[in-house]
Amino acid sequence: MSTKDLVSLAHALAGASSMVASVMAKGQIAIPQQAAKSLGLGVFAAGCLLFAWSLVHLRAAFGGNVDPVTDRLVTTGPFRIVRHPTYLAMLVMAFGLALALRSVLGMAVAAVVFIPFTIYRARLEEQSLEERFGDVWKAYRSTTHFMLPLIY
Repeated sequence: MSTKDLVSLAHALAGASSMVASVMAKGQIAIPQQAAKSLGLGVFAAGCLLFAWSLVHLRAAFGGNVDPVTDRLVTTGPFRIVRHPTYLAMLVMAFGLALALRSVLGMAVAAVVFIPFTIYRARLEEQSLEERFGDVWKAYRSTTHFMLPLIY
């Protein structure tokens, strides 16, 4: 198994861990349950919509791999704004679930484990994209944000 495959596996396990932590340690945040559930599910749904929108534009380029699987650099849809909308969507979903379940542990695992693995995986992916697409990638990278619109 390659290093990139291990990073992909670790990233998936980090995401699953944050969601499992949210389910196992729910009810820790002292805000009304219905308010947290409504807001959290709204955030989770927004993450799902962003993920779906990203997949519509990725199509065959979505392979679950760090290395590109097509000869086309996707720069449409949410990719016009950020380079990694699928990863952003995953983080939004993890935090939305933790909020809906009022789970401090879920938020902590997402913040301390899932975010760093997501950023590390995205950086590895960027290296592969630069190797594959060269100047086209560099031009695209210079006009978009890494993961957070207008911020990062």
